[in-house]
Formats: sequence, C-alpha cells, structure tokens
Amino acid sequence: MKRLCILFPSVTLLTLGLTGIAFSQNTWTKASSQGFSPRFSFTSSEVNGKIYVTGGSYTFSQVSPTTQAYDPKTNTWSTLNTSGSFKIRTAATACVVNGMIYVIGGYDANLTDISEVDVFDPAKSTWSAPTVTGTFDPRDGHTSAVVGNKIYVIGGSDSLGNFPSTVDVFDPSTNTWSQPETFGKFTPRTDLSSCVIDNKIYVLGGSIDSGLNTSYSHVSILEVFDPSTNQWSSPVTTGAMTGRSAFTANAVGNKIYAIGGLGYGSYPYVDNLDVFDPSTNTWISPATVGLFTDRFSLSSSVVDGKIYALGGFNFAYSDSGSLNINEILTPESSSVVVVSKPEDIVLSPNPTHGITTAYSIPQDVSRIAILNVLGQSVLEIPSGGLSVARLNLSKLVPGLYYARFFSGRSVVEKKILVEQWP
Repeated sequence: MKRLCILFPSVTLLTLGLTGIAFSQNTWTKASSQGFSPRFSFTSSEVNGKIYVTGGSYTFSQVSPTTQAYDPKTNTWSTLNTSGSFKIRTAATACVVNGMIYVIGGYDANLTDISEVDVFDPAKSTWSAPTVTGTFDPRDGHTSAVVGNKIYVIGGSDSLGNFPSTVDVFDPSTNTWSQPETFGKFTPRTDLSSCVIDNKIYVLGGSIDSGLNTSYSHVSILEVFDPSTNQWSSPVTTGAMTGRSAFTANAVGNKIYAIGGLGYGSYPYVDNLDVFDPSTNTWISPATVGLFTDRFSLSSSVVDGKIYALGGFNFAYSDSGSLNINEILTPESSSVVVVSKPEDIVLSPNPTHGITTAYSIPQDVSRIAILNVLGQSVLEIPSGGLSVARLNLSKLVPGLYYARFFSGRSVVEKKILVEQWP
C-alpha cells in the first residue's frame, strides 16, 4: 500500500456496535519467524505445501528484492537463490496457476505504479517475464483470484488516485490480457481482498477514496463476481464484516476468514476475526483462543486447512513498523452453541487501547452500559441476545470504566481499563 498516511486517520468514528454471534472458537498459535525478513505490502502464495513470499517493503523507502519460502512441515524459513529477473515491487497481487506464481502490478522502488507480470517457478527457483498481449493499467492495492485457470484482477488505484472499475483477465496459457464487459455494480476501491468459493469471486472490504488525504473510508462492502456470466451481485447479508482495508482474507471449508487491516478509531488496527458463510450469507465475529498481533498490509496463505498470517505493519511492535510475524489460525471445524452464565462474561483485551470484546454473554442480557468511576453512564448499547459484543471505547478518555450487563436475572459488572494509545 503506497499511501501510508492512512496509518493515522484524522476521522474518529464512534461505532459502538456489537458485531456478530459466535458459536464456535478458532485458535491462534505462533510459528517460526526465524529467517523471515520483516516486510509489509507483499504477496504470499502456496505451492505444494510451501508458502512463497515475494516483494513488499522493509521500510517506506526500501523495497524487498528477495524471495523467501516457509515450510510448515519443518517450521523453517529459507531465502531462495533465484535466477532470472524479478521487478521488485510493493502492493502487488499474486496468484498460482498450474504450480506457477504470477505476480502482477504494484509499484516499484521509485513509487511508480507498474503493470508488469513476473512468473516464478518454485520447482526451478526461476523468475521470468512473459511477453504479453493486451493491456493492463498500472496500479497497486488491487486483488486477484483464479477461476478456470484464468486470473481475474479487480480494484486497486493508480498514482493519481484513479480507481479502476473494470475486471481485467489474464490467461496464462496465451499470456493475454482481456477486459470483458460486465453487468451489475462493482464499487471501485483499493486495498481490498478476494476469495473464490464455488467458482465465484467474493470481493470484500477496502478503502473507497483516493488515499491522497487523511479522509478514509474503510468499508465492509461485499460484492460477488460470477465469471461464467460476468455478473456482479451484492448479497443481502445477516451481520457485516468490520469495515477494514489493507487486510487479508482466505477461504477454508467454504467459509471466508477476514484478518487484520485498518479500521476506525484512535487505535485503528482491526484485531477481530470476521467469518462469512456464503451458504447462509451470514457474517459472524467468533471468539478466538490465543493471540493475534494486530497489523495491516499483511499477507496470508492456507496450508492443510490452516491460515498462516504473515508480516505486516504496526509501529507498536517495531521501530520501523515492519514485521516478520508468523501466526497460524486454525479454524474451528464445527459450531457448538455455548450456553453461558453471567459470571462467565470475559472482556478481552483488558486493558484496551479502545477496542475490547465481551465474550460469553448470556442470551437474556438486554443491554450493556459503560460507566465512569463516578457511576455516570457514558455509553449505552443494546445487546439483542448476542453472545459476543465488540465494544468501541476509542472516544473515551483513558482511565477506569465499568461495563454493566443487564439481564432478567441480575446485573453483572466488569472493570475495563482504557489505556492511552502509544
């Protein structure tokens, strides 16, 4: 992502919402980062059970020239000795077709958007640049997906802040770009993500303005593209994804998992997991076990049903902001309804920089009130029977507060410490 002023948005939106219902848990664990160079705005691709990392930036002015590989079986990283030419770039997109990794677009070390396609052969550790026909407009912050061995490139923005509304298709069998006529509505945006389920491309999130100022809108838009008909559609969903951009998403078990990114608030990093089930058009924000390191401009790949969330950016964890974190999300394979008691309510994280989540809320809790130390109610939130509530306290001054959960049986009070964002 080139326009990094979105690190500190000037707009602070008060979204006191409760996000989703969680009936299952997902587990975060840490894997090895030894040998993985810190980077953000890079690509990661899975081939034959290994994850290949290309491009990205070490710092705002230093683009990574290396290709690295992670082997989950041995939990080890290696920097590959490659041959051929790779045009170093940041904020590109990548897809795998027939075991070959296609890296498309992005911007180079001079912060100039490019249109080049480079191809990496993991079996031979070689880079090549095919001669292509047709045109693809230079851009960064775009997304891509594979259906029928063709690569569909969607969204992004160019150096002037223009947002393409077209779908660009690259056919590796002929090295040809084409731009089919599409039907329905696509919302042009950048720093978005996409996943494929049942040969349809689910395009989600992103930022809908130019990135040339500090007024950003991190959206929760979900639109679906059907390559068989070139038709866009916007499903009516139950629940919604947290508005976010510069995040990552993966499909596992016919569900989509949205991870990380930038949102709103004084601490703008999105740390909750959002899961979409296309069979019911339902979003949930399930509880998780273990710790996810909140960050944006990360990348991820799936191996054996597990999501490996790699790298990213957050000043809170390194002086440069660039990270080499390797964390694994193991999705829960089945959903089990959890019946909780008032004393089971847990707030996490606590202390918080402004965003905390209440887990195991009894179904008969009708509302939640946030009180200051004087006993004055500063926020009032309807619960509506949700078992998990994401509370945005980012507009409150740092200090001690109390969350009161009102049910037909009792009132349960939990302490919350809101800390100053570093």
